Amino acid sequence: MTKKNIIATLAVMTALSSFSFAAETAPAPAPGRPAMQKTMSAEDKKLYEQIFSKYEDKFNKLDVNLLENRQELQKQLRAEKVDWKKVETLTKKKADLKAQKELLGYQMRAELKDNNLRPFHHGGKQYHRGDRPAPPRG
Repeated sequence: MTKKNIIATLAVMTALSSFSFAAETAPAPAPGRPAMQKTMSAEDKKLYEQIFSKYEDKFNKLDVNLLENRQELQKQLRAEKVDWKKVETLTKKKADLKAQKELLGYQMRAELKDNNLRPFHHGGKQYHRGDRPAPPRG
């Protein structure tokens, strides 16, 4: 292909992609489902805070335990003579703590869902695998 044909092809492709992106619209809500609400009512915020505070201490304790476990594991792995039994025990404990954290996240989400609330996303971070959501803005 000649330089002229390549430039013409690129121009056509650019124009087509511009039109396709410009045509995008927000999807309409499904029939029978209300449109999503951007803000929460005062009662919903209060209820969310109650549920969140109930789980917050548990999450914090698990986070502290995980941090301590990781530090101890690193200490063991850096030792001149590694105690592999202790490393095995610490690794199992770390997996157990992560599982507890994940389970706690599932429980909190279920309670939020039971109260017709949904977890908040903060800064693009997806809420999954036991991570707790960010508190509501307000």
